[in-house]
Amino acid sequence: MRQGGALLLLNLFLCLLVACESNTPMYFSDTLPDHWQHVSTDCFDTNNDGDQEWVVLYRFDQAVGTEANSGPVRAIVYQSDDIQPPNFLAYELLTPDSDYLCECKCTPTMEDVLSGLEGSELVIRDTCNKKTTALTIFHWDLAGNRYWPAGHFHGHQVEVALDEVRREERDLSSRAQLATCATYYPRDNWTYYQYDDQNVLVTPTKQELVFCSGEPEDVTLSPYPEKIVLAFYNHYTDTAKASGYFAEGAWEGLGQCDTSLCGCAGPRSEITHVRVTGLQLEWEAINKDRSLGPDQATVGATVVCEHPGGMSDGETPVQWYLIRMGDRWQISSRE
Repeated sequence: MRQGGALLLLNLFLCLLVACESNTPMYFSDTLPDHWQHVSTDCFDTNNDGDQEWVVLYRFDQAVGTEANSGPVRAIVYQSDDIQPPNFLAYELLTPDSDYLCECKCTPTMEDVLSGLEGSELVIRDTCNKKTTALTIFHWDLAGNRYWPAGHFHGHQVEVALDEVRREERDLSSRAQLATCATYYPRDNWTYYQYDDQNVLVTPTKQELVFCSGEPEDVTLSPYPEKIVLAFYNHYTDTAKASGYFAEGAWEGLGQCDTSLCGCAGPRSEITHVRVTGLQLEWEAINKDRSLGPDQATVGATVVCEHPGGMSDGETPVQWYLIRMGDRWQISSRE
């Protein structure tokens, strides 16, 4: 039996099937084993041949006594066999380590995310609590007659654009609800793996700390002074916002951060973005009235200052002394 990299060869009569354009449900769910649960069937031109294929999602390994939609999700692409019609070939979408694709809401789409490959890629997202927590990229390999994995990411949140993936990983040891955001660029713009068919992603080019659930509306009211330092660097190039994190006279005393006193060697006008790669509460002064919380703190940050044209400085350590005035933390001076 000719498989050509296929999982199995299905002999389905065309009278039982209809074209994707008719919006009539397909019957591929009937071909799945009894211990798999059909999730959805979507139609796309997944192999860039001008015809529609069927992407079938299914759940497996469902625990006894759990809800129906509780198992992990994998996918199969069914496409017409042009050599032996009316047969259909089924290709299972496998990552290098045969990982599952989703746990929550699984959504396949066709997108142009790798400029080094011809045509669009099949992107499968896993959405949990309104965030993409897993993202997998497949591309049809005509020479190998298979769907070739080009990247598989898990994280607190994952986003993809053309030739770029950003993955956030929650730092559970941080009381400030921070995440490390890593930016990946594909090797030769066609794969996010270091080597073919091996489960080793390329090394992220950039990393920085971000607010896991977004920056608070008024971060100075936070009980955690390290959040104020991160917010300051997030708005480093915005004079109105950046100056608002400082105690009276402190901003002017630092030359409005146009010298190297704030961690960047050049004036703020020459900086496009500041990445905070490390953030640590070094010390807190306990208030005599413990119910009021600390009123002094030292926060250490490691920053990378980026310039126009993609140039950036090396990592620079900076220590800040903060005071609490009323309910608000403010940056007082450089340590």
